[in-house]
Amino acid sequence: NVHITNIRREQDACRRFVVDSNILEIGTEIIVRPFGFVAKGDKDPNISGRTIHDLSCPKAYSVNDATETDDKPALTCQPCTSVVRQVLSIAEESNPLQLTTLMDGDVAEAARKVGIHAGSVCRIPEAKALVLDLFALFGWTLSPAEYDF
Repeated sequence: NVHITNIRREQDACRRFVVDSNILEIGTEIIVRPFGFVAKGDKDPNISGRTIHDLSCPKAYSVNDATETDDKPALTCQPCTSVVRQVLSIAEESNPLQLTTLMDGDVAEAARKVGIHAGSVCRIPEAKALVLDLFALFGWTLSPAEYDF
Protein backbone atom coordinates (compact mmCIF):
# COMPACT_ATOMS: atom_id res chain seq x y z
CA ASN A 1 0.00 0.00 0.00
CA VAL A 2 1.53 3.30 -1.14
CA HIS A 3 -0.14 5.21 1.70
CA ILE A 4 1.53 3.05 4.38
CA THR A 5 4.82 3.22 2.44
CA ASN A 6 4.65 7.04 2.50
CA ILE A 7 3.94 7.05 6.24
CA ARG A 8 6.87 4.69 6.86
CA ARG A 9 9.16 6.90 4.74
CA GLU A 10 8.06 9.97 6.71
CA GLN A 11 8.58 8.02 9.95
CA ASP A 12 12.11 7.05 8.88
CA ALA A 13 12.84 10.72 8.14
CA CYS A 14 11.59 11.69 11.66
CA ARG A 15 8.67 13.64 10.20
CA ARG A 16 5.98 11.34 11.59
CA PHE A 17 5.68 9.35 14.77
CA VAL A 18 3.56 6.19 14.75
CA VAL A 19 2.14 4.94 18.06
CA ASP A 20 -0.44 2.44 19.27
CA SER A 21 -3.94 3.91 19.10
CA ASN A 22 -4.59 2.85 22.73
CA ILE A 23 -2.78 6.05 23.67
CA LEU A 24 -6.12 7.82 23.12
CA GLU A 25 -7.44 6.15 26.26
CA ILE A 26 -4.74 7.83 28.38
CA GLY A 27 -5.82 11.43 27.90
CA THR A 28 -7.74 13.94 25.86
CA GLU A 29 -4.86 16.16 24.69
CA ILE A 30 -4.62 14.38 21.35
CA ILE A 31 -7.00 15.46 18.59
CA VAL A 32 -7.31 13.13 15.62
CA ARG A 33 -7.22 14.94 12.28
CA PRO A 34 -8.13 13.28 9.00
CA PHE A 35 -5.64 12.87 6.21
CA GLY A 36 -5.96 11.61 2.69
CA PHE A 37 -4.05 10.40 -0.30
CA VAL A 38 -3.87 11.78 -3.85
CA ALA A 39 -2.12 10.54 -6.96
CA LYS A 40 1.07 12.28 -8.11
CA GLY A 41 0.40 13.69 -11.55
CA ASP A 42 -1.18 11.17 -13.86
CA LYS A 43 0.44 8.15 -12.18
CA ASP A 44 -1.52 5.25 -10.77
CA PRO A 45 -2.30 6.10 -7.10
CA ASN A 46 -1.58 2.47 -6.19
CA ILE A 47 2.02 3.02 -7.28
CA SER A 48 2.77 6.68 -6.58
CA GLY A 49 0.93 9.17 -4.44
CA ARG A 50 1.11 11.91 -1.84
CA THR A 51 -0.27 12.01 1.70
CA ILE A 52 -2.24 15.20 2.34
CA HIS A 53 -3.60 16.81 5.51
CA ASP A 54 -7.08 18.13 6.07
CA LEU A 55 -6.03 21.63 7.06
CA SER A 56 -9.60 22.50 8.03
CA CYS A 57 -9.66 20.10 11.01
CA PRO A 58 -10.18 20.30 13.90
CA LYS A 59 -12.65 23.19 13.77
CA ALA A 60 -11.47 26.33 15.61
CA TYR A 61 -7.96 24.85 16.04
CA SER A 62 -6.98 24.13 12.43
CA VAL A 63 -4.25 25.69 10.31
CA ASN A 64 -6.98 27.24 8.17
CA ASP A 65 -8.69 28.75 11.22
CA ALA A 66 -5.38 30.15 12.52
CA THR A 67 -4.68 31.89 9.23
CA GLU A 68 -5.23 35.64 9.20
CA THR A 69 -7.11 36.48 6.02
CA ASP A 70 -8.04 40.13 6.61
CA ASP A 71 -4.63 41.68 5.94
CA LYS A 72 -3.17 40.07 2.84
CA PRO A 73 -0.05 41.51 1.23
CA ALA A 74 -0.12 42.12 -2.51
CA LEU A 75 1.44 39.24 -4.39
CA THR A 76 3.79 39.89 -7.26
CA CYS A 77 5.20 37.46 -9.76
CA GLN A 78 8.85 38.04 -10.54
CA PRO A 79 11.09 36.29 -13.05
CA CYS A 80 13.84 34.09 -11.63
CA THR A 81 16.37 36.80 -12.50
CA SER A 82 15.07 38.74 -9.49
CA VAL A 83 16.46 35.99 -7.24
CA VAL A 84 19.84 36.28 -8.95
CA ARG A 85 19.79 40.06 -8.44
CA GLN A 86 19.02 39.58 -4.74
CA VAL A 87 21.87 37.09 -4.29
CA LEU A 88 24.32 39.41 -6.06
CA SER A 89 23.12 42.37 -3.99
CA ILE A 90 23.70 40.48 -0.74
CA ALA A 91 27.13 39.36 -1.94
CA GLU A 92 28.11 42.96 -2.78
CA GLU A 93 26.92 44.29 0.59
CA SER A 94 28.54 41.53 2.64
CA ASN A 95 31.87 41.80 4.39
CA PRO A 96 34.35 39.85 2.22
CA LEU A 97 35.82 38.30 5.39
CA GLN A 98 32.40 37.10 6.56
CA LEU A 99 30.92 33.85 5.28
CA THR A 100 27.64 34.40 3.45
CA THR A 101 25.43 31.37 2.94
CA LEU A 102 22.44 30.82 0.75
CA MET A 103 19.73 28.31 1.52
CA ASP A 104 17.91 26.61 -1.29
CA GLY A 105 15.18 24.04 -1.49
CA ASP A 106 11.62 23.57 -2.56
CA VAL A 107 8.33 24.34 -0.88
CA ALA A 108 7.79 20.71 0.11
CA GLU A 109 11.09 20.67 1.98
CA ALA A 110 10.50 24.08 3.54
CA ALA A 111 7.08 22.96 4.74
CA ARG A 112 8.77 20.33 6.90
CA LYS A 113 10.71 22.87 8.94
CA VAL A 114 7.97 24.15 11.25
CA GLY A 115 6.94 22.09 14.28
CA ILE A 116 3.25 21.35 14.72
CA HIS A 117 0.85 20.94 17.62
CA ALA A 118 0.06 17.37 18.67
CA GLY A 119 -3.41 17.96 17.21
CA SER A 120 -2.05 16.82 13.87
CA VAL A 121 -2.70 13.16 14.50
CA CYS A 122 -4.17 10.65 12.07
CA ARG A 123 -5.57 7.20 12.71
CA ILE A 124 -5.09 3.94 10.81
CA PRO A 125 -7.82 1.80 12.41
CA GLU A 126 -6.88 -1.52 10.77
CA ALA A 127 -3.33 -1.20 12.13
CA LYS A 128 -4.53 0.17 15.50
CA ALA A 129 -2.05 2.98 14.95
CA LEU A 130 -1.92 6.74 15.30
CA VAL A 131 0.30 8.78 13.00
CA LEU A 132 1.54 12.02 14.52
CA ASP A 133 2.74 14.53 11.95
CA LEU A 134 5.71 16.28 13.53
CA PHE A 135 5.74 19.19 11.09
CA ALA A 136 3.21 21.60 9.60
CA LEU A 137 2.76 23.52 6.45
CA PHE A 138 3.45 27.23 6.72
CA GLY A 139 3.51 30.31 4.58
CA TRP A 140 -0.06 31.46 4.85
CA THR A 141 -0.53 35.15 5.36
CA LEU A 142 0.30 35.98 8.98
CA SER A 143 0.26 32.31 9.91
CA PRO A 144 1.98 31.38 13.16
CA ALA A 145 5.69 30.69 12.85
CA GLU A 146 5.24 27.44 14.74
CA TYR A 147 2.59 25.31 16.35
CA ASP A 148 3.55 24.51 19.94
CA PHE A 149 2.09 22.02 22.38
